Amino acid sequence: MSVFLDVSGSMDETMQKAVDNISVITQFNNGISTFIGWDDHLKFEHYNVNNKKLHDILNSVSGGCTDLLDGFEYFVKKSPPQDILVIISDLQTDNWKRCEELLNNTAKIRTVIIGLPEYYNRCCHDLLKVILVPLK
Repeated sequence: MSVFLDVSGSMDETMQKAVDNISVITQFNNGISTFIGWDDHLKFEHYNVNNKKLHDILNSVSGGCTDLLDGFEYFVKKSPPQDILVIISDLQTDNWKRCEELLNNTAKIRTVIIGLPEYYNRCCHDLLKVILVPLK
């Protein structure tokens, strides 16, 4: 399983929920094979992440603005082809239509799960074959 974490400023309030949810993910399949943090550029990239490494990585993360398209493209390219793709993001980005197209095309051939915080881009309900999960 590979995880993309939106670390932009709009995710600040949700970061603890995201960390808790990712922490649960690390307990399955021997952790996270690819873990990418992105706001408007790559913030971190790690491989074979277990729970302890996860908390070490996220202790020093602070985000800025958001531009997710390049991040999603990078994430899909870097993740092993057999991995489930987990995206934790509010999907607040200026280039939503292009992101939607990329996510829909990716979900045709791979499993894509998006963890959504309380405040998120409502347009994501138009995604086809993408599994949307509220962060609790």
